[in-house]
This record gives sequence, C-alpha cells and structure tokens, in this order.
Amino acid sequence: MIPSHRGRLIGLILFLLVLIWFSTRDGEEVSDNLHGRGDIQRKAAASAKIASPINERERSGFSPSTPIGNNPPVVKSIRLLPIPVSAGEVVRAEVITEDKDGDFVQLTYEWQVNGKPISGNDLDTLSGDQVHSADTILVFVTPSDPNSKGATRVSPLTTVLNRSPEIVSLPPSTDENGKYTYQIVAKDPDLDSLSYILLKGPPGMEVHPTTGLVQWVAAPVSESQSHVGLEVNDGKGGKAVQQFTLHITATK
Repeated sequence: MIPSHRGRLIGLILFLLVLIWFSTRDGEEVSDNLHGRGDIQRKAAASAKIASPINERERSGFSPSTPIGNNPPVVKSIRLLPIPVSAGEVVRAEVITEDKDGDFVQLTYEWQVNGKPISGNDLDTLSGDQVHSADTILVFVTPSDPNSKGATRVSPLTTVLNRSPEIVSLPPSTDENGKYTYQIVAKDPDLDSLSYILLKGPPGMEVHPTTGLVQWVAAPVSESQSHVGLEVNDGKGGKAVQQFTLHITATK
C-alpha cells in the first residue's frame, strides 16, 4: 500500500510540474504577442505622424514641386513726348506699367514712322533725324518679367507738327532796263523742300518752281494786270503768300 501511495504522489508531482511548465510557456507567448502588437502599434503611430504632414499637403493640393502662378506685367499707358512734336526733335515714349507680383519689368520698343518700322531701334527714344514735319509716329511696347511676357500695347498715333514757311524777301516794284527780276527768299523752320508758284501777274511773267526766281520782260500793263501774287509751298500743307503791285502803267 505504501509503494502505491508513493507512486501516486510522484505522478501527481510530475503532473503539476508539467502543468507549471506549460503555463509558463503559454504566458511567455502571450507576453511576446502582447509586446509584438505594441511594437507594431507604436511603429504604425510613428509612421502615421511622419506621413501626416504629407497627407495634409496632398489634401490641400500643395506639394513642393507645384509652381506658384505668375502674373504677367501689363502696360497701363503710353504717350509720346514732347507735345506737340516738331521736326528734328527727339521723341520719347513715356510708359506706365504694372506687375502684381512686384517683379522687375523690362520693356521692348518697336517704332514706326509713316507706317514703316524703324529697324535697329529698341530704345524708348526716336532720334530727331528720323522726325520730319507731318510724319506720323507710333511705338509698340512689350513688357516682360523674369518669368513671362505681357501683351504688346501700341501708343496713340502722333503727327509731327508742320510749320509753314515764311517769305523774308521784299519784291522790287519797278523794272530795271526793261527787265523785271525778283529772287524770292523763303525760310522753312522744318527744313522742308519748297516750291514756288505764280498765282497771278502780268502776261509773260514766270517764276522758277524750285529756285523762286521771278522774271518778266517789262511792258506797259493795265492796272488789273499789275497785281502780282506769289506762293511758297512746303508740300505738306504749309504755305506762305506774298502779294504786291507793279508800278508800270500801260501806254494808251
């Protein structure tokens, strides 16, 4: 009986030891599993924190590679100075621009005189030797900034002032040795070429169209034929007229 009781006791002890061993092993696995899940959760949370700013930017439509929009510059106004423009004067373009981004604005100029482009001049001025009376002048202006080019704008058409010529000579009223000669002297402030016209005079009187020399073989004339009218014309609408009376009486 005693050996049988001892055997059962030993078996019970062995059973308890096996039970304890299994319990310890299961606990370690549970602990490991719990620790493993914790690590995964912590790593996931850290990844979420790192990814969060990117996700926020993506949700807002922003990324570092997205370019910021540029507003092209605009020409607000152009005017040509001086006012009025006279022949031989330097013409300057006064331009007002706007750039909403505050960028530096560069301007390109293209001049036209009488509808013809002036090559080789992209400055804001037109040389006086290219400015003649009655010319029509305009300029095209194109603005640009470091990122874009704006729309081209054209100035109002400007017509160069045409000043009339002036006759500065005085005509003789009588003939000399049966011949009447008179050299017309005229000045044009715009340096235009002048032409000379006989408006009225006695029969046989002539005036040279380019030199202005008046010639006539004196002869008795009636009072109505003794009136002389001369015109100097610059061909651009400017003119000067001179009138006088010859003191030669027709023989009855």
